[in-house]
Amino acid sequence: MLKQCKLLERQEKMEVVVKTNPYANQESGKMGVANVTFGDVFKARSMNIIKGRDNELFVSMPSYPTRKVDENERPIFQDYCHPVTKEFREQLYGAILESFGTGQDVKFDTGSGRDTPEVEITAVPIEGDSATKALARICLDGGFVVNNISIKENKDGELFVSMPSIKTTLTDGYGNPEYRDVCYPITKKFREQLNENIISTYRQAKDIAMDAADERAEKKPQRNTEKASVRGKIKTGQEKAANAPETKPPDKAKGEPER
Repeated sequence: MLKQCKLLERQEKMEVVVKTNPYANQESGKMGVANVTFGDVFKARSMNIIKGRDNELFVSMPSYPTRKVDENERPIFQDYCHPVTKEFREQLYGAILESFGTGQDVKFDTGSGRDTPEVEITAVPIEGDSATKALARICLDGGFVVNNISIKENKDGELFVSMPSIKTTLTDGYGNPEYRDVCYPITKKFREQLNENIISTYRQAKDIAMDAADERAEKKPQRNTEKASVRGKIKTGQEKAANAPETKPPDKAKGEPER
Protein backbone atom coordinates (compact mmCIF):
# COMPACT_ATOMS: atom_id res chain seq x y z
CA MET A 1 0.00 0.00 0.00
CA LEU A 2 1.28 3.45 -0.85
CA LYS A 3 0.01 6.92 -0.06
CA GLN A 4 0.81 9.99 -2.08
CA CYS A 5 -0.32 13.62 -1.80
CA LYS A 6 -0.83 15.73 -4.89
CA LEU A 7 -2.05 19.25 -5.53
CA LEU A 8 -4.39 19.27 -8.49
CA GLU A 9 -5.78 22.00 -10.74
CA ARG A 10 -5.56 25.47 -9.25
CA GLN A 11 -8.81 27.12 -8.15
CA GLU A 12 -9.60 30.56 -6.72
CA LYS A 13 -11.09 28.87 -3.65
CA MET A 14 -12.12 25.39 -2.63
CA GLU A 15 -15.90 25.77 -2.65
CA VAL A 16 -18.32 22.89 -2.13
CA VAL A 17 -21.69 23.16 -3.89
CA VAL A 18 -24.65 21.01 -2.80
CA LYS A 19 -27.67 20.39 -5.03
CA THR A 20 -30.69 18.30 -4.02
CA ASN A 21 -33.78 16.98 -5.77
CA PRO A 22 -36.87 15.39 -4.18
CA TYR A 23 -38.02 11.95 -5.31
CA ALA A 24 -41.43 11.73 -6.96
CA ASN A 25 -42.26 8.62 -4.91
CA GLN A 26 -41.35 9.06 -1.25
CA GLU A 27 -43.38 6.16 0.18
CA SER A 28 -40.28 4.06 0.84
CA GLY A 29 -38.83 6.74 3.12
CA LYS A 30 -36.34 7.92 0.52
CA MET A 31 -37.15 11.59 0.21
CA GLY A 32 -34.56 12.90 -2.22
CA VAL A 33 -31.05 12.76 -3.59
CA ALA A 34 -28.05 15.05 -3.26
CA ASN A 35 -25.13 15.75 -5.56
CA VAL A 36 -22.00 17.50 -4.30
CA THR A 37 -19.35 19.31 -6.36
CA PHE A 38 -15.86 20.03 -5.01
CA GLY A 39 -14.19 23.13 -6.43
CA ASP A 40 -15.93 22.74 -9.80
CA VAL A 41 -13.56 19.85 -10.61
CA PHE A 42 -14.94 16.75 -8.87
CA LYS A 43 -18.48 15.48 -8.28
CA ALA A 44 -20.00 12.93 -5.89
CA ARG A 45 -23.65 12.01 -6.35
CA SER A 46 -26.42 9.58 -5.35
CA MET A 47 -26.46 10.60 -1.68
CA ASN A 48 -29.92 9.70 -0.38
CA ILE A 49 -31.99 11.80 2.02
CA ILE A 50 -33.93 9.40 4.26
CA LYS A 51 -36.83 9.91 6.66
CA GLY A 52 -36.24 8.05 9.92
CA ARG A 53 -38.70 6.50 12.35
CA ASP A 54 -39.12 9.79 14.19
CA ASN A 55 -39.70 11.61 10.85
CA GLU A 56 -36.23 13.11 11.16
CA LEU A 57 -34.23 13.41 7.96
CA PHE A 58 -30.72 12.03 7.66
CA VAL A 59 -28.18 11.52 4.88
CA SER A 60 -27.21 8.07 3.59
CA MET A 61 -24.08 7.82 1.47
CA PRO A 62 -24.09 5.64 -1.69
CA SER A 63 -22.89 2.12 -0.83
CA TYR A 64 -22.38 -1.36 -2.24
CA PRO A 65 -22.60 -4.87 -0.70
CA THR A 66 -19.31 -6.56 0.19
CA ARG A 67 -18.59 -10.27 0.52
CA LYS A 68 -18.69 -9.97 4.30
CA VAL A 69 -21.87 -10.74 6.25
CA ASP A 70 -23.14 -9.79 9.68
CA GLU A 71 -24.37 -12.09 12.46
CA ASN A 72 -27.69 -12.47 10.60
CA GLU A 73 -25.94 -13.54 7.38
CA ARG A 74 -26.87 -10.26 5.70
CA PRO A 75 -24.28 -8.57 3.47
CA ILE A 76 -22.24 -5.77 5.00
CA PHE A 77 -22.29 -2.58 2.93
CA GLN A 78 -19.41 -0.20 2.37
CA ASP A 79 -19.70 3.42 1.30
CA TYR A 80 -18.43 4.43 -2.11
CA CYS A 81 -17.65 7.79 -0.55
CA HIS A 82 -18.08 9.49 2.80
CA PRO A 83 -16.78 12.28 5.05
CA VAL A 84 -13.89 11.27 7.30
CA THR A 85 -13.81 14.15 9.76
CA LYS A 86 -16.51 15.26 12.16
CA GLU A 87 -16.19 18.88 11.03
CA PHE A 88 -16.66 18.15 7.34
CA ARG A 89 -19.43 15.63 8.00
CA GLU A 90 -21.41 18.25 9.93
CA GLN A 91 -20.77 20.83 7.19
CA LEU A 92 -21.76 18.48 4.38
CA TYR A 93 -24.82 16.88 5.97
CA GLY A 94 -26.04 20.22 7.23
CA ALA A 95 -25.74 21.72 3.74
CA ILE A 96 -27.57 18.75 2.18
CA LEU A 97 -30.50 18.96 4.58
CA GLU A 98 -30.64 22.76 4.23
CA SER A 99 -30.70 22.47 0.43
CA PHE A 100 -33.45 19.84 0.57
CA GLY A 101 -35.51 21.99 2.94
CA THR A 102 -35.21 25.19 0.92
CA GLY A 103 -34.98 23.75 -2.57
CA GLN A 104 -31.95 25.97 -3.19
CA ASP A 105 -28.31 25.15 -3.82
CA VAL A 106 -26.06 25.56 -0.78
CA LYS A 107 -22.39 26.53 -0.96
CA PHE A 108 -19.68 26.48 1.67
CA ASP A 109 -15.92 26.82 1.86
CA THR A 110 -13.89 23.95 3.31
CA GLY A 111 -11.84 26.45 5.27
CA SER A 112 -8.62 24.75 4.27
CA GLY A 113 -6.99 28.09 3.52
CA ARG A 114 -5.86 26.80 0.13
CA ASP A 115 -7.03 27.72 -3.32
CA THR A 116 -6.07 24.25 -4.59
CA PRO A 117 -7.77 20.98 -3.60
CA GLU A 118 -5.30 18.57 -2.06
CA VAL A 119 -5.73 14.92 -3.02
CA GLU A 120 -4.21 12.08 -1.03
CA ILE A 121 -4.02 8.82 -2.99
CA THR A 122 -3.74 5.32 -1.59
CA ALA A 123 -3.18 2.33 -3.89
CA VAL A 124 -3.14 -1.38 -3.03
CA PRO A 125 -1.88 -3.75 -5.80
CA ILE A 126 -3.83 -6.96 -6.44
CA GLU A 127 -1.96 -10.18 -7.23
CA GLY A 128 -3.13 -12.49 -10.00
CA ASP A 129 -4.03 -12.41 -13.67
CA SER A 130 -7.17 -10.30 -13.29
CA ALA A 131 -7.61 -7.21 -15.45
CA THR A 132 -7.97 -5.23 -12.21
CA LYS A 133 -4.43 -4.52 -11.06
CA ALA A 134 -5.12 -2.45 -7.96
CA LEU A 135 -7.73 -0.70 -5.86
CA ALA A 136 -7.26 2.91 -4.90
CA ARG A 137 -8.92 5.56 -2.80
CA ILE A 138 -8.57 9.29 -2.72
CA CYS A 139 -9.16 11.83 0.02
CA LEU A 140 -10.17 15.35 -0.97
CA ASP A 141 -8.86 18.14 1.26
CA GLY A 142 -8.47 15.68 4.14
CA GLY A 143 -12.22 15.50 4.69
CA PHE A 144 -13.92 13.39 2.01
CA VAL A 145 -12.90 9.90 0.90
CA VAL A 146 -13.75 8.10 -2.35
CA ASN A 147 -13.29 4.31 -2.22
CA ASN A 148 -13.31 1.46 -4.72
CA ILE A 149 -11.39 3.17 -7.53
CA SER A 150 -9.98 0.49 -9.86
CA ILE A 151 -6.74 0.51 -11.84
CA LYS A 152 -7.27 -1.81 -14.78
CA GLU A 153 -5.29 -3.07 -17.77
CA ASN A 154 -6.78 -3.26 -21.28
CA LYS A 155 -5.99 -5.83 -23.97
CA ASP A 156 -3.04 -3.74 -25.17
CA GLY A 157 -1.47 -3.73 -21.72
CA GLU A 158 -2.33 -0.09 -21.07
CA LEU A 159 -3.44 1.00 -17.61
CA PHE A 160 -6.54 3.10 -17.03
CA VAL A 161 -8.56 4.32 -14.05
CA SER A 162 -12.16 3.25 -13.46
CA MET A 163 -14.14 5.35 -10.99
CA PRO A 164 -16.71 3.65 -8.70
CA SER A 165 -20.02 3.13 -10.50
CA ILE A 166 -23.50 1.75 -9.89
CA LYS A 167 -25.82 -0.20 -12.16
CA THR A 168 -28.82 1.74 -13.45
CA THR A 169 -32.21 0.55 -14.67
CA LEU A 170 -31.24 1.58 -18.23
CA THR A 171 -29.82 -0.78 -20.85
CA ASP A 172 -27.67 -0.24 -23.92
CA GLY A 173 -28.42 -1.29 -27.50
CA TYR A 174 -27.41 -4.88 -26.69
CA GLY A 175 -29.65 -5.17 -23.66
CA ASN A 176 -26.78 -4.90 -21.18
CA PRO A 177 -27.28 -2.78 -18.05
CA GLU A 178 -25.74 0.67 -18.12
CA TYR A 179 -23.53 1.92 -15.32
CA ARG A 180 -22.88 5.45 -14.16
CA ASP A 181 -20.07 6.82 -12.05
CA VAL A 182 -20.90 7.69 -8.47
CA CYS A 183 -17.83 9.93 -8.11
CA TYR A 184 -15.83 11.37 -10.98
CA PRO A 185 -13.67 14.31 -12.16
CA ILE A 186 -15.56 17.00 -14.03
CA THR A 187 -12.88 18.82 -16.01
CA LYS A 188 -10.54 17.22 -18.53
CA LYS A 189 -7.45 18.72 -16.90
CA PHE A 190 -8.35 17.52 -13.42
CA ARG A 191 -9.24 14.05 -14.76
CA GLU A 192 -5.91 13.72 -16.58
CA GLN A 193 -3.94 14.88 -13.54
CA LEU A 194 -5.88 12.66 -11.15
CA ASN A 195 -5.63 9.55 -13.32
CA GLU A 196 -1.92 10.11 -13.91
CA ASN A 197 -1.27 10.44 -10.19
CA ILE A 198 -3.38 7.37 -9.32
CA ILE A 199 -1.49 5.22 -11.85
CA SER A 200 1.85 6.64 -10.68
CA THR A 201 0.97 5.79 -7.07
CA TYR A 202 0.00 2.26 -8.11
CA ARG A 203 3.30 1.73 -9.96
CA GLN A 204 5.28 2.87 -6.95
CA ALA A 205 3.25 0.59 -4.68
CA LYS A 206 3.80 -2.30 -7.12
CA ASP A 207 7.57 -1.67 -7.17
CA ILE A 208 7.65 -1.73 -3.38
CA ALA A 209 5.64 -4.97 -3.30
CA MET A 210 7.92 -6.58 -5.91
CA ASP A 211 11.06 -5.52 -4.01
CA ALA A 212 9.62 -7.10 -0.86
CA ALA A 213 8.79 -10.29 -2.79
CA ASP A 214 12.33 -10.45 -4.22
CA GLU A 215 13.77 -10.01 -0.76
CA ARG A 216 11.64 -12.87 0.55
CA ALA A 217 12.68 -15.02 -2.42
CA GLU A 218 16.36 -14.36 -1.71
CA LYS A 219 15.94 -15.51 1.88
CA LYS A 220 13.88 -18.58 0.97
CA PRO A 221 16.76 -20.72 -0.48
CA GLN A 222 18.77 -20.11 2.71
CA ARG A 223 15.96 -21.45 4.81
CA ASN A 224 15.63 -24.43 2.47
CA THR A 225 19.38 -25.08 2.77
CA GLU A 226 19.15 -25.07 6.53
CA LYS A 227 16.19 -27.41 6.44
CA ALA A 228 17.95 -29.70 3.97
CA SER A 229 21.00 -29.77 6.23
CA VAL A 230 18.90 -30.83 9.20
CA ARG A 231 17.11 -33.45 7.11
CA GLY A 232 20.50 -34.69 5.88
CA LYS A 233 21.77 -35.10 9.40
CA ILE A 234 18.68 -37.05 10.38
CA LYS A 235 18.94 -39.26 7.30
CA THR A 236 22.66 -39.91 7.93
CA GLY A 237 21.91 -40.90 11.49
CA GLN A 238 19.17 -43.24 10.36
CA GLU A 239 21.49 -44.88 7.80
CA LYS A 240 24.22 -45.37 10.36
CA ALA A 241 21.76 -46.95 12.74
CA ALA A 242 20.46 -49.26 10.01
CA ASN A 243 23.95 -50.37 8.94
CA ALA A 244 25.35 -50.80 12.39
CA PRO A 245 26.05 -54.47 13.43
CA GLU A 246 23.52 -56.03 15.71
CA THR A 247 24.65 -56.25 19.32
CA LYS A 248 23.38 -58.77 21.81
CA PRO A 249 22.85 -57.93 25.39
CA PRO A 250 25.74 -59.18 27.54
CA ASP A 251 25.37 -62.65 29.02
CA LYS A 252 24.90 -62.72 32.68
CA ALA A 253 27.97 -63.79 34.58
CA LYS A 254 27.96 -67.42 35.55
CA GLY A 255 26.94 -67.98 39.08
CA GLU A 256 25.34 -64.59 39.34
CA PRO A 257 22.08 -64.94 41.14
CA GLU A 258 19.01 -63.90 39.33
CA ARG A 259 17.20 -60.95 40.71
